[in-house]
Amino acid sequence: MIAAYSKDTVVALQTLFGRDSAGPRGSARGALGGITLSLGPGVHAFVGTPEDGTIALCEALAGVRAPLRGKALVNGRELHRDPIARAHTGVLLASPDLPDAGTVTASIQLAVGALGASVSLAENVLSDLDIQSLAKRSVESLSFAEARAVEYALALAAVHRAPAPKTLVLFEPCADIAVPLPALEASHAQLRDKANCVVLITSSIADARRLADSIWVLYRGAVVRRESATSENLAVGDTELVVHLAPSNSQALRAFAAAMTECPAVSAALWEDETRPDRAPVVRVRTGDRDACALAIADIAVRLQTPVTSITQTAPDLPAVRSSALAALLRARAAMPSPFGPSGPSQPSRGGPIPLPGPASPQHTPSQGGPSQDGLTQGGPPQNAQVVSQSPPSTEVPAAPTGQPPDLPNAGDPNLPIVQPPGSAVGTHSPDQPSVEGTHSPDQPSIPSMEGTPRDPDGPGQSKPD
Repeated sequence: MIAAYSKDTVVALQTLFGRDSAGPRGSARGALGGITLSLGPGVHAFVGTPEDGTIALCEALAGVRAPLRGKALVNGRELHRDPIARAHTGVLLASPDLPDAGTVTASIQLAVGALGASVSLAENVLSDLDIQSLAKRSVESLSFAEARAVEYALALAAVHRAPAPKTLVLFEPCADIAVPLPALEASHAQLRDKANCVVLITSSIADARRLADSIWVLYRGAVVRRESATSENLAVGDTELVVHLAPSNSQALRAFAAAMTECPAVSAALWEDETRPDRAPVVRVRTGDRDACALAIADIAVRLQTPVTSITQTAPDLPAVRSSALAALLRARAAMPSPFGPSGPSQPSRGGPIPLPGPASPQHTPSQGGPSQDGLTQGGPPQNAQVVSQSPPSTEVPAAPTGQPPDLPNAGDPNLPIVQPPGSAVGTHSPDQPSVEGTHSPDQPSIPSMEGTPRDPDGPGQSKPD
């Protein structure tokens, strides 16, 4: 995918090829296959799995790993070559990488001191996320989620001291992070205020739609689709609606779900009777026509006198989004003109000959008798024509009569060598040629056979036996 660059570009990927080392024994779990795009101000979400290259993209943008080919530019700089620019970019990696300085407080002071910040900022890093209880813990004692929480706090502190435009690169900011939910949601709501360009890398469509402005779908190392976070074209198929009802008894809830199944636009419906007093009962409905389903919900609520508090739409899952993106790619490829020109409308029949390019030959209808325009009889051989066998010609020399040599071509030419006819006995010879194998003419000296005859000990290169 090629995106146009402008003066507002904050993050730019130029034919980026890269890989991660998150697999077994440092092998690659995912890779990037030549991505070209540009990101301006706002919150951008890349949706995919690690096998699609999400970890490789995060490491390339964070400057942790150099690309195999191409460039990953943040504010016009390659972070793996510029440590100062890398320090001013807030990063939350897939695997936390905290400075090893003993305690969490010492680690934060070391990281914040590299930015030129004061100690007071280091004390406020953890309190902003309500995780100050981790300050006296050792870095080695932190769990995976706790270490990610500290690294998330350091990422927010880095962009606080960074010059504009500020950039945040966050891998799964809503999962495996030990931050209290109110503080985490408050920090997510302030992402646009903390940084000019925020890159979210996640596998959750719900998180991407809730936090981002635009969604980029990754599939096997390539960006296959870009949609707005509020777009309804992210997935194809049925949509799931959640109908929140006012507290009522189970019988009314079941009657509402049963009435929903009578709507032609509804393919399935189920109810959830929540026993907790702070949660209202809900009815989940799958539909292919949201407008018709919404009208049916309003009609059933009036008919059954059941108050409806809200109707929400659940986000599609990742397989549905990827299937929709691939279907769009296939439609676009099918609409592209073929570089070899349009294909012929007719196809050869099974078992028949494949027509060759060029002017079409005259077609003949098989019939019995009757000459055609080319002088051939339809359905048979030409008139007054001798039928010739189609078997391959034989290469054997015909046998000659007894006492006569076979009739060979150019047999009388004295410049040609003597050709031994097939089937002749070994040792037969012409009267003018020397004999071989002891068979000779009375007028020619015999040539003894060398088979079974010992070498002369006095010959050249031989030594006489003692």
